[in-house]
Amino acid sequence: FGAIAADNSAVTDSLTRVLRQTIANRDAYARQKEDRLINLRKEISAATDDLRRFHALDALLNEYQAYNTDSAFAICGRREALARKIGDPYLMRNAAMNSANVLAYTGMYKEAFDIMDTIPSHRVPEYMRPFRYHILRTIYGLMDDYAVRPEDHDRYRALTRQYLDSLMAVNEP
Repeated sequence: FGAIAADNSAVTDSLTRVLRQTIANRDAYARQKEDRLINLRKEISAATDDLRRFHALDALLNEYQAYNTDSAFAICGRREALARKIGDPYLMRNAAMNSANVLAYTGMYKEAFDIMDTIPSHRVPEYMRPFRYHILRTIYGLMDDYAVRPEDHDRYRALTRQYLDSLMAVNEP
């Protein structure tokens, strides 16, 4: 038992060192992030058509999603408007699902479900099914994390597992 405790202590010390170093370098990481955001905004401005702009906004959304949810949600709105302008139903569904995904991470589960309910599963093309299952698994998983009543935990956990199984079934190993 003593050897295991010593090993765990060494691992903890090593991880603590890495964490402290990462925190010490946060300004450099923030500059790198801002540089990526600036470059992506330039790419959006340089896009020669709405479809390219739509896809460039997707890259910007991916950068913002875990960084600034307000900005991520604003980008979702821009993508939805572009998808409507282009008139492509698949792009519209993709953009709406992005909005639902961002809403889920901000705790707006009902609003995320409202969006997902407007996209019948039979209208989701094969290539978007993993994203659909990811969003639903995420919403139910987050609801499980915050559920207070045991019966809610059980229900949300079961639904989380169900959508995780669906996600695993449609993804490559």
